Amino acid sequence: MRAKAPRLLVVAAFFVFGSFAAPAVFAQSDVFSKPATGDSRAELERSCAALSRSPVMRGSFTQRREIKKLGRSLVSSGRFALSRADGMLWDTRKPFPSAMALTDSRIVQTSGQGKKSVIDARENPSFQQFADTIRSVFSGDVDALFARFEVFFVSGPDGAWELGLIPKDATIKQAISSMRLSGKANVEGFVLLEPSGDTVTYRFADHSFSEALTDDERKLFSDR
Repeated sequence: MRAKAPRLLVVAAFFVFGSFAAPAVFAQSDVFSKPATGDSRAELERSCAALSRSPVMRGSFTQRREIKKLGRSLVSSGRFALSRADGMLWDTRKPFPSAMALTDSRIVQTSGQGKKSVIDARENPSFQQFADTIRSVFSGDVDALFARFEVFFVSGPDGAWELGLIPKDATIKQAISSMRLSGKANVEGFVLLEPSGDTVTYRFADHSFSEALTDDERKLFSDR
């Protein structure tokens, strides 16, 4: 089944790698006042290189979406997998089971009943940029980040770091005002700010690494 990508899915595509709430050391930081130049760019490159140490990274996630207009929050949680070769997988367990696999060519959604729908990424150039950016972070390709975003970076005690991204593309700016990624040895948090003032925050934990996806994970990437 083919479907067009709703706006929220395009935003979620980046979370997959992202989709991160900042560690406490950065709770009051203003990363967007610190452009990634010179020494800070070198530190950013080292941090991204550390993230690319394994072909597949997995973990748990908790997402909190703050809807400013309604004054309420929506919370979901589950597992994620990020593969340099295949793409990113969100396996949501609560409040309702569903899965979303993202590659550089398509988005595959699987309902709790196993029904699949496929979105062709060529129909959505914004999604393609998200997918490319996610892969760039995971593969340590910092140059690709600078091509698509205004990039900001700060490091703190014990190897903690925070990355700020402001989209350059006008189309992406209609969905995302800015993003903040943070962590130490792994990406631990992600905060996305939308033009409406809504925010989406992810916490990542229980990181593990392997050489390849499992058979069950590959099935979720398949359009069959």
